[in-house]
Amino acid sequence: MNNGLDHKATLKDIATKVGVSVTAASLVLNNRRVRISKEKRDRILQVAKQLDYRPNQVARNLAAGMSRTDCADCAEHRESILCIVGETA
Repeated sequence: MNNGLDHKATLKDIATKVGVSVTAASLVLNNRRVRISKEKRDRILQVAKQLDYRPNQVARNLAAGMSRTDCADCAEHRESILCIVGETA
């Protein structure tokens, strides 16, 4: 990976590099209210960009209660694809 890690960047990677909790990093990246200095907030955003952090959409859907998955056949490409269909629990 070109982020300097041997895996996709995680919240834990960002939090560890900045020296904050995973919760604090998550709150900042989700633009939630958190009592943290502007310097730390800016550093979290900078490190996330530097590591090319992308939120895990499956994890976000699960946390939001949207966990139903269905398998669909894509006739055009003649291959099976996994489609994630959001459904509120």
